[in-house]
Amino acid sequence: MTRKSTLKSAIAVIVFLISLQAAPASPDSRSNPQAIPVLTPPSVAILAFDSLSNNGNRTDTGRMVSEMLTTAAVKSGCFAVVERHLLDKVLEEIYYGRRESKVSMVQKIGDLVGADVVLSGSVVEMGGELRIDARLVRVEDGAVVYAESAYAKTRLQSVAKAAEQIIQAMTSAVTPVIAALEKGQEAWVAPSALLAGPDAKLWLAAASHVRSKSEEEPLVMVKRGDDGFIVDVTGCRHKWRKSALPPGVEVIPVAKIIH
Repeated sequence: MTRKSTLKSAIAVIVFLISLQAAPASPDSRSNPQAIPVLTPPSVAILAFDSLSNNGNRTDTGRMVSEMLTTAAVKSGCFAVVERHLLDKVLEEIYYGRRESKVSMVQKIGDLVGADVVLSGSVVEMGGELRIDARLVRVEDGAVVYAESAYAKTRLQSVAKAAEQIIQAMTSAVTPVIAALEKGQEAWVAPSALLAGPDAKLWLAAASHVRSKSEEEPLVMVKRGDDGFIVDVTGCRHKWRKSALPPGVEVIPVAKIIH
């Protein structure tokens, strides 16, 4: 073999080795933690609500309402809630010297804190009662995707109940459900999403909302596989009892359960 042919062979080997290193990893590679997408709840920024009393004076009631809404959203597990200190810092920066439309401002805030949606609104206090008007704006396009009015007495317990009512309606409006899972996707759900029929066959409530992973609350992982839904209950101590399936509830059969 001539020196020239030897050199060509060596170059060919080097090119081949480089191509192997540059080749993209298989999408099924177990070393890639992002190979399996997880369907997660939307992130929400909850602003302090504007508040007025019956004489037109501004009060601190709006901020109290927003705090209760934040608590209700966190407890629901159906939203990733932007932390208050981060939101306050952004508000201080964005409000200073700016004059923009309300929707444009809300979009700007949501974009800066990485929220999918922003909840804002107003509170009117009159005669010992409160009217809470809430509006949920999608950051991507500025569309109002949800609007709700709730009424409460000025007692804290009544206001907290109204806040929970608003968050429940908001969840139904924007938080994905199990049925929305695509093939290969996973999601965390509450144990109550898994139902045991009278014959011990397992089902999933199709309209159960996906949850944020929590160390404080036991959740189960659901995946939509090639042959149906797979449920991983590892570490969950919830006990399911055989019973008749709730009437009017759409259910999905469980193909496999992992303990």
